[in-house]
Amino acid sequence: MALLAACLYAGGNILQKRAVDRLGALSLRDLIHTVSELGSSFPWLAGAGVSVFGILIQILAFQRVPISVVQSVGVVGTMLLIVASRMHFHESFSKRETLGLIISIAALLMTSLSLIGGESSAGQQAEYATFIVATAATATLACAILVFASRISMSADSMYAISSGLFYGLVGLSAKGLSTLVAHGSLSTDVGNVFRSPYPYTFVGAWVLAIATFQLGIQRGRVGAIGPLSGATSAVYVVAVGTPVFGESLPHTVGTAVLRIAGFVSVVIGSLLFAWSDKTGVDIEPVNDVRTLPKDSAATTE
Repeated sequence: MALLAACLYAGGNILQKRAVDRLGALSLRDLIHTVSELGSSFPWLAGAGVSVFGILIQILAFQRVPISVVQSVGVVGTMLLIVASRMHFHESFSKRETLGLIISIAALLMTSLSLIGGESSAGQQAEYATFIVATAATATLACAILVFASRISMSADSMYAISSGLFYGLVGLSAKGLSTLVAHGSLSTDVGNVFRSPYPYTFVGAWVLAIATFQLGIQRGRVGAIGPLSGATSAVYVVAVGTPVFGESLPHTVGTAVLRIAGFVSVVIGSLLFAWSDKTGVDIEPVNDVRTLPKDSAATTE
C-alpha cells in the first residue's frame, strides 16, 4: 500500500505539472484566485484526484506499520518523478543541485535502514495539545521561508519545495492522526472522534496551503527539482516529528539511532545545498511582492 501510494502521488504531480503550465499565472497573494484557477481545470483536478487517492491509501498503510516505513518507501515515487522530469519536461540540474537531491534521497534510505533494530508497531493517538503546538510551529516556519527567502538569496525552486514540503508534512502528520482514530470502534464512534479532533481541520488547511505553494512552484520552476525536495522534506519531517508526537519507539541500538539521526541531518544538508545553488531554475519576484508573470515564463527552465 505504501508503494502504491508513492507511485500514485508521483503520477499526480506529473499530471498537475502538465496542467499548471497551461493555466494563467498563479499567485500566493490571491489564494482564492489560485484555488479557483486550479478548480476549473479538469486536467489539474484529474492529477489532484490521483494524488488524493494515494493519500487515502497512505492512511490505510499508517494503520498497519510505523510512520518511517511508509515514508521511506516514498523514495520510489521520488525517483519516478525525477526520471519523468528529465524525459518528459526536459529539465536540467546543476552539479550542486544534483548532489543536494542525491543526499536528500539518501536521507530517506537511511531512515528506512534505521528500522532494523527499531519499531515493530504503529503509534497510537497523540496528545492534542502536543499536535497543535507542532502544527503551529511548522506552519510558522513554512510561511517565514516564503516571506524571507528572497532576502537570504534562497533559490526559487528550493523556497517553494521546502515550504510546500513542510505543509505536506503537516498533511502527513494529520493523516497519521486520522489513522489512529479510525483504527478501533464502530463507524459512528469513529466519525464522532474524527470531528472532535484537530486532525481533519489541520489536514484540510495544510493541504490547501501545500497545494497552492506547490502548484505555484512547479508552474514557475522545475517539477523534477521541487517534487523530490518537497517530498524528502515532507517525509523526513513526518518521521522526525511524528515519531515522538505519536509515541512510536525510537531505534534501540546505537547503529540504527545513528542512521535515524544521519537521515534527518542529511535531508537538511541536501536542502541547503539545493537552496543556495548557483542555479535558480526560473526568475521570480519575491513572494511577499508577487505580481502576475507572463504565461510563457512559467515553463522556463535551463
